[in-house]
Amino acid sequence: MQVQLIGHATVLLKDKDFSFVCDPWLVGDYVNNCTVWQYPPREFGIEKLKKFKYIYISHDHEDHCNAQTLKKINKKTPIFILKFKENRNLIRRLKEMKFTNVTEIDAWKKYRIDQDTSITIFPSDQGFVDSSALIEYKGQNIYHGNDCILYPNTIKKISKLAKIDIAFMPYAGFSGFPSSYEFSYKLKKRLAEKKKREGLKSFYEAVKLLRPSKAVPAAGDLIIVGKGKAWINYFDRASPLEAIRKAPSKIKSRLIDMRPGDIFTKDKGIKKYRAVQKWKYNTKDQEKFYAQPHVKKEVERYNNWILNLNINNINFNDLVIEFFKKALNKKIVNKLKNYKFQLISKNVERNLNIILLIDFGKKKITKLEKPTKKYTKKIIIDPFVLCRIIRHEILWGDAYCGLFMKLHRKPSNNYNLNFWRWFYGTDELKINYSKYFRK
Repeated sequence: MQVQLIGHATVLLKDKDFSFVCDPWLVGDYVNNCTVWQYPPREFGIEKLKKFKYIYISHDHEDHCNAQTLKKINKKTPIFILKFKENRNLIRRLKEMKFTNVTEIDAWKKYRIDQDTSITIFPSDQGFVDSSALIEYKGQNIYHGNDCILYPNTIKKISKLAKIDIAFMPYAGFSGFPSSYEFSYKLKKRLAEKKKREGLKSFYEAVKLLRPSKAVPAAGDLIIVGKGKAWINYFDRASPLEAIRKAPSKIKSRLIDMRPGDIFTKDKGIKKYRAVQKWKYNTKDQEKFYAQPHVKKEVERYNNWILNLNINNINFNDLVIEFFKKALNKKIVNKLKNYKFQLISKNVERNLNIILLIDFGKKKITKLEKPTKKYTKKIIIDPFVLCRIIRHEILWGDAYCGLFMKLHRKPSNNYNLNFWRWFYGTDELKINYSKYFRK
């Protein structure tokens, strides 16, 4: 069997009469916010890979559950996902796209797909809507880690299930922290170095505990494009090559650099798609990538799409308040006592403006006339981006990673995981937003 990295988290397992794709992203080069592009770019996509016997989808983010790709895949194709009560958004999306053969699998339960194939799916230890999977086929074992963060004891437990031949593992979290925060540059740099260091340490520890024959630092090959933004890339996260270069000697021989198109086989190792890499992990090549006409054209088209909404300020205020009122009904709010969240959304040219302060302890939403300094978390976001999120056309995570939001928190080290569980959980909220928009 061949194991091919198509790009990012898209991994294809293929043999005679067998093809199993993980997190298919085969159409388009960027995710919903269009500032985040796959880099190095994919060498080929749906035009070459049209049919799959099986599909595994780890979670609903666009770079793992790509809508444009899924539209072009046979709706009877068996899809396997984690059975998870917070997985409603993924289930909704697959249902809306008319997929008829979706199987939800209990966490940690080995599921026999056919005579030769089985899959075991593991939930994120941090409670996010995410998963990773162990796929076994004819005595070969592949671990697909994508973005799924697991604690050491969990990884050690997985290592006892099978001897893993190749593992695609998270090594660098992709988010807007600390680049999008209103911190001083000195503090941002210190936090960025800490984030990079801790990300690599976690990756190395995971490789050590999982003990795969080969491990690929994967699913971190995204860059933010835009004029003057290249510095952000690898500011707070390592490139795959840096992850390999800095690895401890005890595990360094296990790590391999796989680029889009490269193939791994158990007996022969890596077969490179390109002998000489076209794109390097440096600022110069990233700026060159953004300067390509098709990239700049897509960014402009996307920005125009965001603004193509007809809504007045009264409706905008009512929409946002209804959305967050419903969000306050989520049970996790009970874990956010003494936490105050300020949302500022303003577009002067379109005369849209709202400032909300959400007091989780009192479960109260207050509309403010001007910003307050009495908050724990602050998010500033354009009204049109916010509307697209409420309409399920952009995820919060995509807006955050693409620097479509500015944030602040008090104190600067006050990271609250429960807030982010609540925040990202609002992606699944259902409200009748159509009544607020004029056609």
